[in-house]
Amino acid sequence: MKARILWLVEGDRNTAFYHTLALVRRRRNRILCMKDRVGNWLHGDREIADFIRKGFMELFTSDHCSASLADWNPPFWHSYLNEEEATSIDIVAIDEEITAGIWGLKPFKAPGSDGLHARFFQRFWLVVGESVKKESIPVCALLTERGMNISLICPMSNASPETISHALRDCPKAQSFWNFFSPPISTSNFYGTQILDWLRLNCRSMQQCDVADLDWAILFPIAIWVLWLHRNSTIFGMATIHKDLKAKTLAKAAEMAYLGIIEKHKQTKAKIQVRWLPPSLNWFKVNSDGSSMGNPSLAGGGGLIRNQDGEWVKGYARSIGCATSVASELWALRDGIRLCISLKLPAVVFELDAKLVVDLLKKDIENSNSIDVLVADCKEGLKEIPMVRIQHCYMEANKCADALASSLGSAHGPGLYYFLNPPSDVVILLSLDTAGTLYDRFVASGLEVF
Repeated sequence: MKARILWLVEGDRNTAFYHTLALVRRRRNRILCMKDRVGNWLHGDREIADFIRKGFMELFTSDHCSASLADWNPPFWHSYLNEEEATSIDIVAIDEEITAGIWGLKPFKAPGSDGLHARFFQRFWLVVGESVKKESIPVCALLTERGMNISLICPMSNASPETISHALRDCPKAQSFWNFFSPPISTSNFYGTQILDWLRLNCRSMQQCDVADLDWAILFPIAIWVLWLHRNSTIFGMATIHKDLKAKTLAKAAEMAYLGIIEKHKQTKAKIQVRWLPPSLNWFKVNSDGSSMGNPSLAGGGGLIRNQDGEWVKGYARSIGCATSVASELWALRDGIRLCISLKLPAVVFELDAKLVVDLLKKDIENSNSIDVLVADCKEGLKEIPMVRIQHCYMEANKCADALASSLGSAHGPGLYYFLNPPSDVVILLSLDTAGTLYDRFVASGLEVF
């Protein structure tokens, strides 16, 4: 209370109170550190700024340059509203619901298209409440009834009074817009019904729009929304007027249909069989794995090299200390790369069950935290091997490396240990891999066995 009184008295004046508040706010809003996607803390201002910049670049950057709507045909999009949702469309909002909705709004948030804050309707509800309950779209005819000194003539065509039906359907410009889509409803029903019946008829349609091969019940409400936004942008002289309304409508409707498919059709799981596969002729395969008891916590790493017949060439394991799971995976991979270089192997396949590590090795890294240093070391090491492939595998096909990392890597003291022969913990797993033992795994449907 004391601070509020001081603010009322002194406010923005050049006083010690104002400068104290400014310093406190600056200290509160300052970002001292930030955690990246792999769990490392970034402390430097430049590192934090680069991480935020790259995050927004990845968020708003797409590899797709263009998309063709003509060839886009979702194979399993049929229904989009269940029975309860479809029934709720017909229910007219009662006065109590409208009143509760108005009073549930923040008073001075962004105003509506008529420029009025919610506080205006809350303050003068006894005056404007009845007109709001009857119709809520602020067309010129309605605003004139509310007492606003404006013309009731449609500002788009300058021909007829702008009612709701005129703005959304009967205006010559609106008719040209609708005729482009060739509504799958007879012209007499589309242009001759009352506005509420018109909305119900089109929103419940089970037919498709021939122009874009999209369901009309999806395209129709999106088209109304785009048409209304264009009307407001034109009237209020906004700079965001979209010239090609038809293309914008098709793009928004396609996006809505795609999101509806993802929401309504959950991915199903399918059981596949996974096994370890030997490398090609004259190639060697390195399976590596990292093990961390937490994130971060005590960690270990390990791996093994096998030839084209699945025979043991050499193994390795190390105790890493306290590290994240991603860091332990990279430690194990780097040890495997260095071992291959020392053995002068000409062609090597590196296989690990950490998809994130595989993705990191395929991207350009600019930062300088500990994970990126490990990634850079791995990339430099891979360049010293004449022929290299790096690929992801399921953990069921990486059991030998997992045993080396978890039971042997964590158990040994600091340092890197090599195994000329398979340790006892790995002998059985090695024989199972060589025999081609299959393991069951549940994955998203549509993936093939490998």
